[in-house]
Amino acid sequence: ISTTNAVVNGRYVDLPCNNTGNSFLTWMNGPNIEVYKYPAGQAAPTARITGDVSFNPISESNPDGPSIQFECSKTNPDLLFYATIYRNQDHETELMLGKMDFGRNTKSSVTQTFTKDDLKALEKSFTPISKKLKDVDLGFSKGLDISDFVVGDNVEVVSLQCTETVSTTNGGWLKGYAVIYNVFDNNLKLKFQPVFPETYKCGGGDHSQSNHIDKGNLYVLGHMHKGGFDNV
Repeated sequence: ISTTNAVVNGRYVDLPCNNTGNSFLTWMNGPNIEVYKYPAGQAAPTARITGDVSFNPISESNPDGPSIQFECSKTNPDLLFYATIYRNQDHETELMLGKMDFGRNTKSSVTQTFTKDDLKALEKSFTPISKKLKDVDLGFSKGLDISDFVVGDNVEVVSLQCTETVSTTNGGWLKGYAVIYNVFDNNLKLKFQPVFPETYKCGGGDHSQSNHIDKGNLYVLGHMHKGGFDNV
């Protein structure tokens, strides 16, 4: 067991590791994303890169801060990807996908906003593969959050889902809407944007879908609410 001289610089977020043993210590330093690379077997960081977006600091009205997830590249030990969703300066829901290259000490990112009109356009573009499937409902843009983030060989997939708590005089439940899949290549170019008709209603807990990439194929395990029951 070795001891690491960890950097303490804000609110800890995550510690993703790749298959070579490199680890990436991620922090929210005030409004900024900071990432430190620890090569395998070393107790001190060798590089630091900051994210391309700044967030409002955590406050009483925003206790959890921004939603952000990190994933290591499957093929390049120096690459780290991150996906985050937040409200931009125009108060629109915005997704950012970022890439940090610790070998070249470079970074890049792309963004996409999701407005009410954007969601309506995606709903209209949905083509059911079965007559048993109805038209999709993506909910509302301010309810979108990252439900999963997976990285494969030259592909990054960020899935977004709107959820809301429904309250009645007899109690309440958590409602999940259909899922938007944002599929990018390693150059952060959006390749396609399918919609998965997953929906659920439950008394609580996490009912988000699970995704897996293998040999260029994306496998999805999710929920389908039908007839009062949630089916897998």
